[in-house]
Amino acid sequence: MSFRGLPTVLVTALAAASLTACAPWPYEVTPPLHGFVFDATTHMPMAGARVRIQEFPDTEVTAGSDGSFSIPRVRKWQVLVIGTDVNPGYRLVAVAPGYVVATQLWDAGGPREVTLLMRRSGTD
Repeated sequence: MSFRGLPTVLVTALAAASLTACAPWPYEVTPPLHGFVFDATTHMPMAGARVRIQEFPDTEVTAGSDGSFSIPRVRKWQVLVIGTDVNPGYRLVAVAPGYVVATQLWDAGGPREVTLLMRRSGTD
């Protein structure tokens, strides 16, 4: 395998990307997110509730005994189009037995700590 033409290919690719205002770029899709899950009526912590960013199912974590959770940042390689918003909104989802699934919109460019409130399902 020869790498002699690699600089030419790389320069050509970068030049083409600059002309189209697109470039492959590693960027932080979401910053780290911290928060709490509570029962909406009793305000007791929801230990064991599972929380995730809906658009990234592999971000699922389990809330601790105090209802706290931490989701690490999500990073991806994507084609970045100059002038587009790289911090769109996402939907947080919390699930626990006996409770209605809680969802909340989250702006990845906004606060990095959220509180989710869960309501009993009424089918206990």
